[in-house]
Amino acid sequence: MKKYLLFILCALFGTNLIESQELWFKEKPLMFFNEKSQQIILIDNDSIIIKINENVKIPLNHDSYPNNLREYIPFSIKNKNYFVHSGCGVVLEFRNDSIVRIDKSLLHNNQFGAATFVYKDEIYFFGGYGLFTTKNILTKFDFRLKEWVLVDISDENKSPYLTDAYSIKLNDKFYVFGGYKSVNSQIINNEDYVYCLDLKNFSWEKTKTIFFNENKNVQLNEKNRFYYKDKIIINKLNEL
Repeated sequence: MKKYLLFILCALFGTNLIESQELWFKEKPLMFFNEKSQQIILIDNDSIIIKINENVKIPLNHDSYPNNLREYIPFSIKNKNYFVHSGCGVVLEFRNDSIVRIDKSLLHNNQFGAATFVYKDEIYFFGGYGLFTTKNILTKFDFRLKEWVLVDISDENKSPYLTDAYSIKLNDKFYVFGGYKSVNSQIINNEDYVYCLDLKNFSWEKTKTIFFNENKNVQLNEKNRFYYKDKIIINKLNEL
């Protein structure tokens, strides 16, 4: 069975890391930053909590949930930590050293590889892949209803079908680039356009991209650039 090594420098976190600089795991643990206690926490094998700063290991109490925690994506909202299954649907909360399931949903398995973000204290999933199709839907978790709802996007035809895309949220703008898109029932790479979702009115814009190597000495407008892998992507100002 493959083993995972987590190596963290003591100087970086100011701790002896459970009396060692290395931790070995049979399976990849869930790792997240606990805003409330301001420390990194690991959950090993869905059973052990490892608190880096406090140098302790304690048993994990948890509700029933499908699959393993390593298949969940961590989110932090208002000093609370949530985990959403990578296929969307199930939502868990880390509360008092326990995992509590808070949704009334089910395991969707419909948005693997979705671009995820938090906006106005709500969790969003865009695109992804599931049920043999690439998606262009935007869903969000309604904490009041404890259910996922489909977000209405103006001019839905402009929504790109993307999975495994690079994404970044800057203020009220959500950008997606790269990944794969569906064209005429074929999946192709998406490297020609940056798609921008205006989160104020939930409308899409599509722009061409210009690339610069990161090490080039060029003057760039901070408002029109962001990094992707080893390149800088520059949005053209004219819309298509």
